[in-house]
Parts: sequence; C-alpha cells; structure tokens
Amino acid sequence: MNKIKLSFCITTFNNEEFISATLKSILSQFDKDIEIVIGDSSSSNKIEIITKEFSKEFQNIVYKRLNDEGFGIDLSKTISLARGEYCWLFSSDDCIKDGAINHIKALIELSNPSVLLCNRTICSKDLVPIKNSPNWLLGDKNTKKFDFNNAIDLNNYITKSQSIGSLFSYMSTVIFKKDKWDKIPIKKPYMRSPYQHVWRVFQILKEKKSSFNYTDKQLVLFRGDNDSFRGKGYPARIYLDFDGYKDIINHYFKCKEIRNSFKKLMRREHPFYSSLLRVRSELKSKKDWKKFEEKLIYYNYPLIQIYFINFIGSSNLLVIFLRKLKKMIN
Repeated sequence: MNKIKLSFCITTFNNEEFISATLKSILSQFDKDIEIVIGDSSSSNKIEIITKEFSKEFQNIVYKRLNDEGFGIDLSKTISLARGEYCWLFSSDDCIKDGAINHIKALIELSNPSVLLCNRTICSKDLVPIKNSPNWLLGDKNTKKFDFNNAIDLNNYITKSQSIGSLFSYMSTVIFKKDKWDKIPIKKPYMRSPYQHVWRVFQILKEKKSSFNYTDKQLVLFRGDNDSFRGKGYPARIYLDFDGYKDIINHYFKCKEIRNSFKKLMRREHPFYSSLLRVRSELKSKKDWKKFEEKLIYYNYPLIQIYFINFIGSSNLLVIFLRKLKKMIN
C-alpha cells in the first residue's frame, strides 16, 4: 500500500449540490499518495451515492456516515480516519486550483512545517472570481515562516493580518501534520465550537519546536455567497467570530500588546460601517443591543463608532440602502 502524504478531510452536511465539483477539483490532480476522507452528517444518502460513483475510478476515497453531533465533533471524527502525514481541511463547497496539490507538497518537502496556511480566491456561488481577493497578510509576496512562541514574531504576524483567516478561521486553507493534531488533548470547552480546529491548530503552534509556514498563493476557490454558518441568522454568524475568538484570545494570548493587536484585527475583519450595521438592524430588542454592545466594547470599538452602529443600524431601510449602494460601488 502506498504511503499517504496528504489527506483532504471534508466534513459535509446536506451539501450534495457542490460536492461533486469539490471532488473533481481534487481528483483532477490526484496521485497515489493523496486521499480524500469524507465525514457525512447529512440527513439523506445523496452524498454517499455521489461518493460511491467517484470511488469506482479512484480508490483512495474514504467515506464515513456520522451522527451529526455538531461540526467540531464531526470534523474531529473525520480527521481521525485520515492516514496521511498531513491533513488539508476542506469544505464540501470549495474547490482547489490547478497545481495546488503539487505546490503544497513541494512546500512540505522543502520545510516540513507543523502547520501550513495558503490563501483563497473569493468567488460567486458559481465559482466565478468576483473581485481582487486580498491575501491574509498585507504586502507579502513569498512563503514565510513565523514563530508563534515568539511574542515579537506573533505580534508582527497579527499586525500584518487583514483578516482572521490568517488565524485559521477559514478552514479550507489550513494544512497540518496529523501526528501533531492527534497529540492534542480533546477538551469539552472547544469541541462543540465551529472553531474547534482553530483551538487545536494554535495548540500545535504553541508546542516547542513547532513550525508555521505561510504562503501567499491563492490555492482555493471559495464560494463567498454560500456561507453555511448563516443558517441561524446574520447576527449569530458574526457572534460566531466575536465569541469564538474571544475564548481563544483569553486562553492563548497572555500578552496585552498581542491581545490588543488581535482585537484590532477583529475590527478590520468587521468594520463598524459594514457588517455590524446589518447586525444592529436585525436585533429585536434593547436587551439584544446591550448584548451586542458588550461584544463591541470587548473588541475596543471606539464609543463614537458604537454610537454610529446603534443610530444608523436601527433603521432597516437605511441599512438596506447602504448595502445596495456598497454593491453598486464595488
């Protein structure tokens, strides 16, 4: 049996509309040292049927029916089935670009990193690039190494970040050594978090002699109009970032300067004049606003910005107008 170098780990839930395209994009670059592992929490057997059709031609496809215990737990179970030296976390609605696998394998051979992060291209639901997609880091042109155990290096990395995607929020650009992942103890506080993988990647990077490589190459096509985490409403989607990363900040970042740099990064991720106005417009009561306001205060949004969010965001019509205006400008 060939030694598996890289396992694509795909956790899916009722996403039969796109998974064929995902599998085709990977299989078009397939080699004997690559495998695909699918953990399926769907309520129907459609994805299983699709997977079996692909398995007729490609042997290294592992399919496992899961019990829908939550994304974090299902993701962990999917990864446990992988045989690869490295795991590439992947969403069942994204695709990889031509040459992506060879590029990642070359980086692995070159530096043997504990964790590797690439970039993505933002697309429409039909995978048509819709704009110049910014990279996770500002101004980088090459693969670089960062030491997360060095406070200066870590702070420099966060300061250069344009999105929390640099800190692994976007799963499909995260690759890591499986044996490192397997050694991380499973803890209840983060196992039910959609950002469980972020907790564990950070734990890998906090270990001695761990190494992290970042490449500016955009290797993943991301369906930007198909965010599966918006199912519980737009405010809940933004709270996922605010609450999930608050716990991660408090656990891993003891240095006040690094905490403040990260809070500034979250303000770049969610600027006061954009998504947060929409959140405010969808809140139902003063109690809901107070809950939201507390999150804004934690992330050091200036009081004048909080006032703006509350004043402008209270008008649904004005927020709708501003959103349409933004689309026209873009």
